[in-house]
Amino acid sequence: MSDEIESLRRQLEIHRKNLLFLEEQRAKYGLDVPLRLLNQIDDETLRIVELEDKLARIAVEEPPLPKPSVKIDENTIARAIQLVLRQERLSYKGLMYKCFKTGKECVFDDIEEDDKSVFVGMPFRPEYENVYKYAIVPALDKLGLKSWKADEEPRAIDIMCKVCQGIQKSRYAITNISEWNPNVLFELGLIYGLGKTAFIIKAREEGVPVDLRGIEYIEYDDFGQLESTLIKYFQVYLSREGELV
Repeated sequence: MSDEIESLRRQLEIHRKNLLFLEEQRAKYGLDVPLRLLNQIDDETLRIVELEDKLARIAVEEPPLPKPSVKIDENTIARAIQLVLRQERLSYKGLMYKCFKTGKECVFDDIEEDDKSVFVGMPFRPEYENVYKYAIVPALDKLGLKSWKADEEPRAIDIMCKVCQGIQKSRYAITNISEWNPNVLFELGLIYGLGKTAFIIKAREEGVPVDLRGIEYIEYDDFGQLESTLIKYFQVYLSREGELV
């Protein structure tokens, strides 16, 4: 422990000297400070804060945990772990813990994410149905993936509950933002909120909402082009996760 503290102190001293030097350089420029120099100052400042925080945490020795007054059996431990995981699953598993409509716990507590499932959000119009049938589905078929689309799974439940379930079940999502359809854009918000990997597509002649212009999206002119582009994009992610077919 003492060696680690000493090492952190040496690093802290070096970064403080670096910051002092950079501050002196900034003073020479007056108001016309180069962006590169400002970024270096920010980096050094952040590193100093991180080192100071780490020093503060390891310098204080934590007292030993008290022995439990009662015997804890394996079933009790397993139950406690299940409760914790259930409450934390939004952050590690891409599932909804609290319903965004009711503010209460999600009633569907048996949802499991399917690594091969791809949620598809799109306007329900014939031209987009053709994009789905002749570009999206063929691309997913060739990758060994399967699409999930709300109208292909008829169920007598609230439509948004069904959509939310479909997103939770899927590892990936494809959303067609052509025409800025409000339902699709809302679904895209859920997709990002649940930490899913999203592939945004749109017809080339269509515009892009301001809030989405900084996010990479796929433009298409025809079915064949979109199919091949989707395959290329998915292959990148699947290869990273060791699931490339």
